[in-house]
Amino acid sequence: MRETESLGRSNTVRVLIMLSVSCWVSQAGMQDDARAARADFDSLISLGLHLTLNQKYDRAFEFFADLSSRYPDHPAGPVFFLNVLQARAKDERRLPQRFVIDSLVTVAMQRAEALQTLNEKSPEGNYYVGTVYGLDAHDRAERGEWWTAFLRSRSSVSALEEALERDSTLYDAYVGIGTYRYWKSRKTDFLQWLPFVKDEREEGIRLLEIAAERGNHQRYAALLSLLWIFIDAERYTKAEAVAQRLLALAPNSRVTLVGLGTALLKMKRLNEAVTIFLRLQEEIEKSGMSSEFNELDVRSRLAVIHHALGNRAEAMNYVEEAKRLQLERIPVHLQKEAQKRYEELRAVEQMLQRKGGGSK
Repeated sequence: MRETESLGRSNTVRVLIMLSVSCWVSQAGMQDDARAARADFDSLISLGLHLTLNQKYDRAFEFFADLSSRYPDHPAGPVFFLNVLQARAKDERRLPQRFVIDSLVTVAMQRAEALQTLNEKSPEGNYYVGTVYGLDAHDRAERGEWWTAFLRSRSSVSALEEALERDSTLYDAYVGIGTYRYWKSRKTDFLQWLPFVKDEREEGIRLLEIAAERGNHQRYAALLSLLWIFIDAERYTKAEAVAQRLLALAPNSRVTLVGLGTALLKMKRLNEAVTIFLRLQEEIEKSGMSSEFNELDVRSRLAVIHHALGNRAEAMNYVEEAKRLQLERIPVHLQKEAQKRYEELRAVEQMLQRKGGGSK
């Protein structure tokens, strides 16, 4: 009888151990599956962003449409689809259709808020809410809706800061916060004599530099933001270094070439600037996405540089090419910038005419 009871207890213990091991193996398997799914998810985002940086927009759209269909409840699909849409529009120097932006913002925000509600302790929902607000703010600013853009930006930063409270290593969130802090201070620098107005430009740069080194999906965005911030801050050597990092990742990036050429021009490295702007002109022509403003921008810069180098014939040639472009075909949001380019061209033309033309 005792032997039977002992055997029964032994079998019970053995069964419990087997169940525990089985449960542990099952949980480990589920964790492995979750990790594999997350790796697949992150891989799709990384590939799509790399395609975007390399201006392969149609393929990037396909990647993010696939991401959205594979993860229909997650905001990443519409968020990054919107990111590609804005990147392409910036490259082509036009505005995307607002109703398309509105529909993507609506879908992305619904998914982000649902993710936020699903797991209140996770930073992911807050991060995507902040990202959606930030993308919407960018589009509003491009259209000149400054007050709405400011309100959206403030909401974006608030949500991103909440995400960081949950996970201080979510370095991608630094991009939106750092960009906001720099440009808010830059646009209000005339008020910084007031005691309650802080200059957060250096803090903004610091956050972006951290994101560029330690971020996950937003390293490219951090570098692009730093490129134009360093140009604005007249730190042209740093702008050049950032541009070279970006070109190592995407050698034909037209947005980066504009930034690099601008930095070289500001540093008076004129021959190098000519090389970059000629390369940019070639890339624009090869892309098949030339626009009136892009053509004007490149030709006006080349006219200015060649005039500074004393290459009068080349300068006049670019002036004449630019004059044949039609100002009225340039989008309204770029008219002010285009007017500045035409004024530069007129100044070069007048100086060349006074000197009687000719070549170096």
